[in-house]
Amino acid sequence: MSDNDHIDAQWLGAAQSPPPPPRRRGHGCGLSLLVLILVLACVLFYPRVQALLTPVPTVQIQMESSVLPDTAPNCAANPRVAAALHAAMRDQTDATVYDCDAETLEACLAELLDDPELWVRSYRYTVHSGLNAHITVTFDWVYPDDGPARREELARTADGLLAAAPAGDYPRALYLYDWLLTHVRYVSRETYDQTAYSAVCEGEAVCGGIADAYVYLLERGGIPARVVTGTSQSADGTADGHAWVAAELDGAVYYFDPTWDLQDDEREAALPGYLSHTWFALTAERMAVRHTAEDPALWPDSRANADNYYVRNGYTAAEASVAAAAAAVRSQWDDGRAVLEFRCETPEVYAGMRALLFDRDRLWDVYRALGSYASSSGYQCVDDQQIIRLIPTR
Repeated sequence: MSDNDHIDAQWLGAAQSPPPPPRRRGHGCGLSLLVLILVLACVLFYPRVQALLTPVPTVQIQMESSVLPDTAPNCAANPRVAAALHAAMRDQTDATVYDCDAETLEACLAELLDDPELWVRSYRYTVHSGLNAHITVTFDWVYPDDGPARREELARTADGLLAAAPAGDYPRALYLYDWLLTHVRYVSRETYDQTAYSAVCEGEAVCGGIADAYVYLLERGGIPARVVTGTSQSADGTADGHAWVAAELDGAVYYFDPTWDLQDDEREAALPGYLSHTWFALTAERMAVRHTAEDPALWPDSRANADNYYVRNGYTAAEASVAAAAAAVRSQWDDGRAVLEFRCETPEVYAGMRALLFDRDRLWDVYRALGSYASSSGYQCVDDQQIIRLIPTR
């Protein structure tokens, strides 16, 4: 080997740098992948986690009652689902619910739609499966542009009305009933006639809106109430879908139908200013004469009678006699009422009273027993409730 070869070898050895330390392969890529998975999981599951961590507000769509049935058991059993749906329906937005199947969703929605403050025309939903399973619900609103504002108007109107209402279950229930009779007309207006708002704030509704309005006013006034749906039988025997009310007065259940006590134009012309209370605070038996609930077993077979309008005011007759008829209407005559009315306690008394007063022409003896005179008198008989109305000309 020559001298130059030795120098070249030394130079080459000095020029070469030491080999780099071995690299740890895969750890950086794995960490990045883990971070990416966590980010995607947060994005994917954040709504579910947020829903689970959000405190569940109490959904109170009806007042508690020891005698009225709970008509919202599915909402009570699924509070988180009910709360999500209720919030969306009040704010009029779409809803997303987790940990819920379609059957539970439909059951909760059916109960929430009975809330007089929630106004939905229809709804549809989509079930999303997979790791982030959920259901989205889209609503078609009765008042799509200003539902929340109308709800506030309804509350203000009701609170103003209740501020003038008397205390006590019976006086308050009667006051609200009479207010509806004097402020609402039975008018069909497609979907806009089925809400408490249409009855209370616009003065026009059909049975669903009138029943919702009475329940809304009663419960806002501290009286537990429920809407009852089913069928009613008209005088000609025709059965139609109908809605009426069950309410708790003084610890007992009574049934009401303000729709059937409304004065139509014909009756208003015949009896101006008269308010009918034929269907105010009836027993289950008396209401069942013309009303059949969808689920009769759900509703109490109440026999309470003390807060019935006629019983409470003493407008009743226990026997078919002139004296009994005169006693039943005396306070009304003294008050100068245009219509004197009373209810017979049994069908037998009613049949006997009709025969006595009208077939045997003893009606004039009633006026003589009152110590006064009527130049003429008309009358009306309500067979299914055993009510007799006398319409004297003084």
